[in-house]
Amino acid sequence: MQNISKKYSSLCIVFFCFFYARNSYAMEFIWMGRPVKDRVNDLIEFLLNIVGSLVLLLFIVSGIMYAFSAGDINAANKAKKMFYSALLGAVLVLSSYSIIFLIDTLLTN
Repeated sequence: MQNISKKYSSLCIVFFCFFYARNSYAMEFIWMGRPVKDRVNDLIEFLLNIVGSLVLLLFIVSGIMYAFSAGDINAANKAKKMFYSALLGAVLVLSSYSIIFLIDTLLTN
Protein backbone atom coordinates (compact mmCIF):
# COMPACT_ATOMS: atom_id res chain seq x y z
CA MET A 1 0.00 0.00 0.00
CA GLN A 2 2.89 2.35 0.73
CA ASN A 3 4.35 1.73 -2.73
CA ILE A 4 1.03 2.71 -4.34
CA SER A 5 0.86 5.96 -2.36
CA LYS A 6 4.41 6.83 -3.49
CA LYS A 7 3.44 6.32 -7.12
CA TYR A 8 0.30 8.44 -6.84
CA SER A 9 2.03 11.19 -4.89
CA SER A 10 4.73 11.43 -7.55
CA LEU A 11 2.01 11.57 -10.22
CA CYS A 12 0.33 14.43 -8.33
CA ILE A 13 3.65 16.28 -8.15
CA VAL A 14 4.14 15.89 -11.90
CA PHE A 15 0.63 17.24 -12.55
CA PHE A 16 1.32 20.16 -10.20
CA CYS A 17 4.46 21.02 -12.15
CA PHE A 18 2.54 20.91 -15.43
CA PHE A 19 -0.20 23.15 -14.08
CA TYR A 20 2.28 25.59 -12.65
CA ALA A 21 4.04 25.78 -16.00
CA ARG A 22 0.75 26.06 -17.86
CA ASN A 23 -0.20 29.52 -16.62
CA SER A 24 3.11 30.85 -15.43
CA TYR A 25 3.88 34.31 -16.72
CA ALA A 26 7.51 33.28 -17.23
CA MET A 27 6.35 30.87 -19.94
CA GLU A 28 5.27 33.50 -22.48
CA PHE A 29 7.97 32.66 -25.00
CA ILE A 30 7.38 30.87 -28.30
CA TRP A 31 8.69 27.35 -28.88
CA MET A 32 8.36 25.79 -32.33
CA GLY A 33 5.76 28.31 -33.44
CA ARG A 34 3.43 28.10 -30.43
CA PRO A 35 3.57 29.45 -26.87
CA VAL A 36 4.87 27.03 -24.26
CA LYS A 37 1.65 27.48 -22.27
CA ASP A 38 -0.37 26.03 -25.17
CA ARG A 39 2.05 23.12 -25.54
CA VAL A 40 1.77 22.29 -21.83
CA ASN A 41 -2.04 22.48 -22.06
CA ASP A 42 -1.95 20.02 -24.96
CA LEU A 43 0.33 17.69 -23.02
CA ILE A 44 -1.95 17.76 -19.96
CA GLU A 45 -4.99 17.02 -22.11
CA PHE A 46 -3.12 14.14 -23.77
CA LEU A 47 -2.05 12.66 -20.43
CA LEU A 48 -5.57 12.90 -19.01
CA ASN A 49 -6.90 11.09 -22.09
CA ILE A 50 -4.31 8.34 -21.64
CA VAL A 51 -5.15 7.96 -17.93
CA GLY A 52 -8.88 7.84 -18.71
CA SER A 53 -8.34 5.18 -21.34
CA LEU A 54 -6.20 3.09 -18.99
CA VAL A 55 -8.78 3.33 -16.21
CA LEU A 56 -11.54 2.25 -18.60
CA LEU A 57 -9.41 -0.66 -19.79
CA LEU A 58 -8.70 -1.72 -16.19
CA PHE A 59 -12.42 -1.56 -15.37
CA ILE A 60 -13.22 -3.81 -18.33
CA VAL A 61 -10.42 -6.28 -17.55
CA SER A 62 -11.34 -6.48 -13.87
CA GLY A 63 -15.00 -7.03 -14.78
CA ILE A 64 -14.07 -9.85 -17.14
CA MET A 65 -11.77 -11.35 -14.50
CA TYR A 66 -14.59 -11.19 -11.95
CA ALA A 67 -17.10 -12.73 -14.35
CA PHE A 68 -14.76 -15.60 -15.22
CA SER A 69 -13.66 -16.27 -11.64
CA ALA A 70 -16.38 -18.95 -11.49
CA GLY A 71 -16.56 -19.09 -7.72
CA ASP A 72 -12.81 -18.99 -7.13
CA ILE A 73 -12.46 -16.66 -4.15
CA ASN A 74 -8.83 -15.75 -4.88
CA ALA A 75 -9.56 -14.79 -8.49
CA ALA A 76 -12.61 -12.77 -7.44
CA ASN A 77 -10.61 -10.94 -4.77
CA LYS A 78 -7.85 -10.20 -7.29
CA ALA A 79 -10.44 -8.74 -9.70
CA LYS A 80 -11.98 -6.63 -6.94
CA LYS A 81 -8.56 -5.36 -5.90
CA MET A 82 -7.79 -4.39 -9.51
CA PHE A 83 -11.12 -2.58 -9.81
CA TYR A 84 -10.65 -0.64 -6.57
CA SER A 85 -7.07 0.26 -7.47
CA ALA A 86 -8.20 1.62 -10.85
CA LEU A 87 -11.00 3.54 -9.15
CA LEU A 88 -8.59 4.98 -6.59
CA GLY A 89 -6.18 6.02 -9.34
CA ALA A 90 -8.95 7.74 -11.29
CA VAL A 91 -10.19 9.57 -8.21
CA LEU A 92 -6.67 10.72 -7.31
CA VAL A 93 -5.89 11.97 -10.81
CA LEU A 94 -9.20 13.78 -11.21
CA SER A 95 -9.07 15.30 -7.74
CA SER A 96 -5.50 16.50 -8.25
CA TYR A 97 -6.53 17.99 -11.60
CA SER A 98 -9.50 19.80 -10.08
CA ILE A 99 -7.58 21.08 -7.03
CA ILE A 100 -4.69 22.38 -9.12
CA PHE A 101 -7.12 23.93 -11.62
CA LEU A 102 -8.96 25.66 -8.77
CA ILE A 103 -5.74 26.99 -7.26
CA ASP A 104 -4.55 28.10 -10.69
CA THR A 105 -7.74 30.06 -11.41
CA LEU A 106 -7.70 31.66 -7.97
CA LEU A 107 -4.08 32.78 -8.38
CA THR A 108 -4.36 34.08 -11.94
CA ASN A 109 -7.56 36.09 -11.48
